[in-house]
Amino acid sequence: MKVVIDADQIPYACGFSCKDEPLSHACQMAKKSIQKIIKDTEADEYEVYIAGEGNFREEIAITKGYKAQRTTPRPDHWSGVRDYLIESWDATQIDGMEVDDHVSMLLWEDYIEGGSTLILSSGDKDLNNTPGMHYNPRTREKYWVTETQATRHFWFQMLAGDKVDNILGLPHGTESLVEKFGLTRHSLKGFGDVSAKTVLSNSADTTQAVVDAITCYVHWARQEDMTLLELVEYMQEQGRLLWMLRELDVMGDPLMWEPPISSIEAAWDDYA
Repeated sequence: MKVVIDADQIPYACGFSCKDEPLSHACQMAKKSIQKIIKDTEADEYEVYIAGEGNFREEIAITKGYKAQRTTPRPDHWSGVRDYLIESWDATQIDGMEVDDHVSMLLWEDYIEGGSTLILSSGDKDLNNTPGMHYNPRTREKYWVTETQATRHFWFQMLAGDKVDNILGLPHGTESLVEKFGLTRHSLKGFGDVSAKTVLSNSADTTQAVVDAITCYVHWARQEDMTLLELVEYMQEQGRLLWMLRELDVMGDPLMWEPPISSIEAAWDDYA
């Protein structure tokens, strides 16, 4: 079994934890973090990845700047720990996309081939959008994500958004959605985790969950006097910001998420 490690947060975590200590202490902490992952996953092979230059999502974000709210400065040992990971653990820098996307593609490739040779180590909940074997280094939990679970998690994020990454999702609910899904009136001000869970908990299966999530977007767009095209464009932006890559196209560019146009049109026509 090989573990692929999203190590992008290690320089931050170790740097902040050892901010008043020598760099060697931060590097030792990073070493123990990697060793714990390898031990817990019982892997006999490992690959470590850290961020390089560029991120295609920065060009997608129109409504709000992607991760633009993150203003905390890097810790003093950030560069030193990164250098240590590269020199001592053969960490590979990923350019043009996030580390999340790269390891997601590796996990997806393994999944479609049987899902028996790879485990992905990351504390980022976004990667639950990709089916396969996962390990969370924060909780030390190892778990399997099915395609159904991955789909439902993606649409949960489409509704709730991601405040950490400055992704709005569905901005707010409507009176009609409060009545239809039994939402609290708090949803009229902001559509967060609680409202998203309430909507999806009413869905009997994954197909209905997607329909219900799209219905929420349609009701919001209608209240905002948006056109169908404006709604599709907004959903496309949110979806592409949230979607973890699975493949590249024939030109080697990211294969982006595409909104389900026919389902959106059907919900639009059904709106009353």
